[in-house]
Amino acid sequence: MSKHLWATAAFALSTAAALPSFAQEAQDDWKVSLTGYLWAPAYDNDVKDSVTGQTSESSADFGDILGNLRSVPIIVKAEAQYDRVGVIGDLIYLPLSQGRTVNRPILGPIKSKADVTTTTATLAGFYRVYQTDQLNIDLLGGLRYVKLKLDLDVNGPGAGFSRDASGSFTEAIIGARATQRLGTKTSVTAYGDYGGFGGSKTVWQLIGTVNYQWTSHVTAFGGWRYFAIEIDKDRLSSDVTMSGPVFGATYRF
Repeated sequence: MSKHLWATAAFALSTAAALPSFAQEAQDDWKVSLTGYLWAPAYDNDVKDSVTGQTSESSADFGDILGNLRSVPIIVKAEAQYDRVGVIGDLIYLPLSQGRTVNRPILGPIKSKADVTTTTATLAGFYRVYQTDQLNIDLLGGLRYVKLKLDLDVNGPGAGFSRDASGSFTEAIIGARATQRLGTKTSVTAYGDYGGFGGSKTVWQLIGTVNYQWTSHVTAFGGWRYFAIEIDKDRLSSDVTMSGPVFGATYRF
């Protein structure tokens, strides 16, 4: 398919009504943060139904603002830490749609439309195994829920078909995060996690950012995020990658 999908996620802030009052009552060892960020990934998705042979292929560069988002995308992150122990929550929801028309000799035009929805939700706990004024290292473990849904409609002279295919799974993940201070207000962070112990599905990501502490509560950051999902389960085979620049800010209570 032509490259006309806009996979840019709108700026999204995670909100929880109880968090502000909770943070005010917390001790000094408590650290609660909310992050809003903009992620503009290049998107590549190949989905195949092994029974019918129906396929859907879609892609877009992160600079391509054409295409369609069926609804508002959601990217949310929140984190809470007590002493060296903490928990991270992350949600990605990307509802994409693409249509095309192919003119075939004799057969005439054949129209197809594919709606592909990618949803991932991650909940992980971490422990800070190394901590100094200059370097922090965390080890993570948790669960990630992944759901891919494909709605494919094809219409042509004398024939047409529709196919709804979906696949979901929950996979254990492990990961690590390190933050190195470069100056009084600047630092770099590297993050990676992996889940694929079931064999038929793999999900992993890498994130690297440069951070600037704007105030005592606000840290701005910019960098790159790569996210990959591979599924070969039942009749649905899918290979999704999202990679692109990420910018945002974190507010710490």
